[in-house]
Amino acid sequence: MPNIYPAGLTRSMQFWLGGILVKINLVLYTVWLPRRRKTRINTW
Repeated sequence: MPNIYPAGLTRSMQFWLGGILVKINLVLYTVWLPRRRKTRINTW
């Protein structure tokens, strides 16, 4: 499992990486969801 839990990964690094992933997801969903809803409304 060294790919998931590499040696030397500290607790603070885990929080930073987790925060970065959350921010990436927020950005992607704020871009993707409105576009999906817009195309969904237009197809009805």
